[in-house]
Amino acid sequence: MKKITLSFFYLFIITLYVSADYDFSRFDYIRQIAYSNNGNYIASVDLEGLIKIYDSSTLKIVETFNGDLIAATQLKFSPDDRYLTVASYGIQIFDIETGRIAYEWLPGIGDHSHRITSISYRFDGQKLVSGNRLGIIYVWDIINGIEPMKIDGSSYGYIYNVLFNPDGNNILSISPLGIRLWQADNGTELINLSEDNIPFFFSFTSLASDRSIIISGFSRTEIGTIIEVYNANNFEILFSHTFLNRRIPIGNIFIIPNSFFVIISDYRLEKIIIIDYINGNIVDEFNLSFPVAFSPDGKNIVYSYDKKNINIREINY
Repeated sequence: MKKITLSFFYLFIITLYVSADYDFSRFDYIRQIAYSNNGNYIASVDLEGLIKIYDSSTLKIVETFNGDLIAATQLKFSPDDRYLTVASYGIQIFDIETGRIAYEWLPGIGDHSHRITSISYRFDGQKLVSGNRLGIIYVWDIINGIEPMKIDGSSYGYIYNVLFNPDGNNILSISPLGIRLWQADNGTELINLSEDNIPFFFSFTSLASDRSIIISGFSRTEIGTIIEVYNANNFEILFSHTFLNRRIPIGNIFIIPNSFFVIISDYRLEKIIIIDYINGNIVDEFNLSFPVAFSPDGKNIVYSYDKKNINIREINY
């Protein structure tokens, strides 16, 4: 009976979490923002799937594309910045130079079982991984355009975040029941960090490939917020910091390059918190209108003040 109660509570909270962050009455409402990897461009997608590409130095629109994905959940440039991927009930990959769709997989718009919650490119851009609300992971062969490989992680619940490890051979997935490592070519589960050291609720993770570290943040009701730093190769814990009696809102974690700082952001409270992950100190925190995206060098945040236009704020740390 306890399992059923927890499952119901979890699904109820997740429903609130994913449904309360946009207004269906506003079709120009910006749903997602992304920075290109070279820092030269910013992309946004609105509720109806209209994509805009901006020059990051002037914020002038340089391209527009029309997509069919309603209420996009993810927006991401490929590593070489040639493609832009939009995810919702499926995925569309646009060739930025031509504006044409290079790859498309739309199994059923409106079918919530296909609603994607996270996407990530492999370092070489040849593959893409996605996770959805039911815990299903897909590995997409972008080059050959074939049907994605399916990894069934439904027993672990809703996928908060999914990403390739630095060498591209394995996949990390984060769900309410923990962090898992999967073999990318066949979907074999390799490591399961879902024992007592991983909480039940709200865990989000980021990976810094240049340092091979993984940073995870989660909240325990009876303790506060815990930030952990792992070695990405062997999952050894390098640092662990507990913020007692402090429920830090964690919606995403961005590791600032060439520094010991991470940016923690949360859609629900529109909160930005910068933490020194070596010493566990909060460096800065402020409120900012969402959605947001961070420049590759970690020096700027792009956001939407009125959900229709984009703005840039410099980060001080």
